[in-house]
Amino acid sequence: MTVAHRRYDDECYVPSINNAHGLRKRNLSDKAYLFIPDVMPVANGERNVEKLNAAHTLGLAQARRELPAIKEFLGLA
Repeated sequence: MTVAHRRYDDECYVPSINNAHGLRKRNLSDKAYLFIPDVMPVANGERNVEKLNAAHTLGLAQARRELPAIKEFLGLA
């Protein structure tokens, strides 16, 4: 029983910044596009609007840089 739940947990593991390297190492590139922030300047409880706007600007710039790769992954390139 212990082995079964570990196998299930491994298959259902949700990507995050902390485990992104492990997911890349497991070569999931054909199954999922991992969009992971280059920089995460805010925590999940941040309420400062200026900090949130700055984080949004960084994320938007990264998304624009990665858009060609995202389109290629989706077969739209």
